[in-house]
Amino acid sequence: MTPTDEPGPPDAPQAPEAPPEVAPEPASEPAAAPDEAPAGWLSRHGADVGLAVLAVYVVLLAIGTVAELFDIQWILDWPIY
Repeated sequence: MTPTDEPGPPDAPQAPEAPPEVAPEPASEPAAAPDEAPAGWLSRHGADVGLAVLAVYVVLLAIGTVAELFDIQWILDWPIY
C-alpha cells in the first residue's frame, strides 16, 4: 500500500467539499419580445374582476328575493331595488 491509499486516522481533518452548483432561477415572467406589447392589467385580472362582479350580483339578487318574499320594506326602499 502506498501512503496515499491509507485513509488516515478517523479524526484527521478532511478537505472541505465544494458546494454543489446551483442553477440560477428563471425569471418569473419571460420578457416580451420587442414587437409585442406587455399584457395590460385587465387582461391579467379580467377573470377575477368578472367573478367579483358576478358574486356581488348574486348577493344583491338574494337580498332582493328575501326582501320580496318577506315584504321587508326598508330593503325594498334601497335605490338599487
